[in-house]
Amino acid sequence: MRVPRILLVITADNGYSKDEYPAGAWSDGITVLRCDGGSVHDSWLLNNTDVDLVVFKGIGCTVRNNQITNDARYVFAGLKIGDSGEDSSVSLAGSLIHHKMVYSGSNLLSFGILVGHHPWNSGTISDVGEVSHNSSTGAVVNLAVDGIGGGLVINNSTSGAQGNRGFHCGFSANYTAAHWGSASIQGRWDALWQYDNGTCGPA
Repeated sequence: MRVPRILLVITADNGYSKDEYPAGAWSDGITVLRCDGGSVHDSWLLNNTDVDLVVFKGIGCTVRNNQITNDARYVFAGLKIGDSGEDSSVSLAGSLIHHKMVYSGSNLLSFGILVGHHPWNSGTISDVGEVSHNSSTGAVVNLAVDGIGGGLVINNSTSGAQGNRGFHCGFSANYTAAHWGSASIQGRWDALWQYDNGTCGPA
């Protein structure tokens, strides 16, 4: 079986942001549909317009040492972990997502790091593996956990939340959390805040 490996990729300026024409033609930087035993590392993602790096599912995947920057164009999320649709059996069990740096210019990134799928629909990722030792600065919400059933989200650092172009929310926060099931997540969130099916509000 071929093991996916993405190494030293530079991907930049894909698609059009929601402020640009043609509207709705946004694009990911790297979309990883499935990563079983693979590795995505040492890549630089710059000013993509949907999600810079999204990992849908996979068992034993390693995602490490990637740098994400949006300093000129708007993007919905820098790093997104898990994309279940409505299938709550989707899993990233045994995966390690670590040591990524996410940076945003003013009002250019709704989520720095998004763990879970609830902003888009009600699907829940059964296990996100371990999401740890990542950093995000300058996003409207630097770290959001919403829509996971298990796993670890620990030892991530956030700073400098800014702006009001959140995902249907007009406030900024370094860390929000809702709907994490039996997962172990880091404490000291700014708000217990949920983003469900395109709405937002207190959990």
